[in-house]
Amino acid sequence: MSVFPPKGPIGLEFAINHPDYVRSITFANSLINPEGHTPPASMALFKMDYIKHLAFWFSSSTWPVVSHLSYLLFRLQASNSISYQDYMAHSFLLKYNRGKHSFFKIMDSFDTSATHGEFLMKGLKDLIDEKNVSVQAVWVTDDVMTRSEEHKAYLASHFALKHIDTLPSKHFIQEDQPEEFSRRIISFVQEQPLTPSKVHHKKQREFAAQNNVHHDHGGHQHHQHHHHDHHGHDHGVHFSITNRQSAPQRAPKLGVSDELLSFVHSVDHDDGHNHGSKQAS
Repeated sequence: MSVFPPKGPIGLEFAINHPDYVRSITFANSLINPEGHTPPASMALFKMDYIKHLAFWFSSSTWPVVSHLSYLLFRLQASNSISYQDYMAHSFLLKYNRGKHSFFKIMDSFDTSATHGEFLMKGLKDLIDEKNVSVQAVWVTDDVMTRSEEHKAYLASHFALKHIDTLPSKHFIQEDQPEEFSRRIISFVQEQPLTPSKVHHKKQREFAAQNNVHHDHGGHQHHQHHHHDHHGHDHGVHFSITNRQSAPQRAPKLGVSDELLSFVHSVDHDDGHNHGSKQAS
């Protein structure tokens, strides 16, 4: 699993509640303990009545003048590398398909209580000490949107991390350093033992039944193939859901992205089971 700001606590809560799905966690420049957290100015706007609707319209507008100004501000604060075309694609996805509703719900339901912070920190400690979940941190050098250095110092001082690294980037490391960031995830995931529990496979079957994923193991038929890959400036928690025998025969040459895809399929193949797999690394 990899989690990005501001949704570190959301991803961590998932890992605590579903440890059998998680073998490793990569915190990417992310808030860990939300207790007493105050959002940066750019995010605080989205918690104000009426103002949040204006701010959302500005950040997702398709009007050329407004969208170019919004894009320039995004480049200044968040990413040196994102193109205008990609920015507009992300804005479109955020604006439609209930993206606005989901975004506001996240902003309004952010739990900064001491009770929730204590629950997350104890849960992360238990994941590391009792569930043998490995944790690494990958941070950036030039984040003007959040207090990322404070978050990194807190994580390093409270938990035993396998790796902690820094890459030259603004807030969205996955935009400015996609290749290097992917390499670190690949290397980290390859270090983890491939020993999913029986509970994990039971939950795989339950997931398949709930989502009408039909597997004919004798005839090697898979009626559904799911692959979720979230890439954009509204990053959160990343998961992949794959069926091992439905891997594509050819993949476009995308450098590290192609390497990551090959690694996922090799993990699926080497596991030796015929059930669909749901992994969060």
